[in-house]
Amino acid sequence: MKIYFTTSARGNTKINDNCSIIYNWCLKKGFTHLDNYKEDMSVESIYDKDSYDDKKKRYLDAVANIKKADIVILEVSTHSLTMGFLMNYALSAGKPVIALHEVGNPPAFAEGVTNQRLQIWEYTNSDIYATLNEAITIAKKDLNIRFNLFLNSHQYKFLQDQAQKRKISKSIIIRDLIEKEMRAVLA
Repeated sequence: MKIYFTTSARGNTKINDNCSIIYNWCLKKGFTHLDNYKEDMSVESIYDKDSYDDKKKRYLDAVANIKKADIVILEVSTHSLTMGFLMNYALSAGKPVIALHEVGNPPAFAEGVTNQRLQIWEYTNSDIYATLNEAITIAKKDLNIRFNLFLNSHQYKFLQDQAQKRKISKSIIIRDLIEKEMRAVLA
């Protein structure tokens, strides 16, 4: 299974230690990491010294890695617009997202998100492994299933135009339509 895991570079030493625990747990479980968050954990290099090209590459890499990921795991104890963006991008792409935070450091803004693919978990050092095991088990139930769909040329043209206009994938449009219909039926 492919995991995209990251956190804010602004995290404190304790959070960074917790992130190492999470990262290594994923390795022990045999998951493939799509990002090595440890390489970019210097606040100065990320926010002060990076060139425009470095920042653009970081953004493009993150987006590409989220697209490749089966599950996205974010440590969100440190309030960060970047983590919020990555969370929203992953959810928009239909990815299950596990947002982890230390006890006492909830992600205030993320707690308002209503999306069945988002799990927000509080953890301590003593229960982090159990928390991760349970969160991954739940996230696996939300993994995307590939489905082929035949459209006539008019339907495909409409879908393609809408995707370009909204700057999202055709798959996201179809999933959104299905979700809308599901809400209408289940309401």
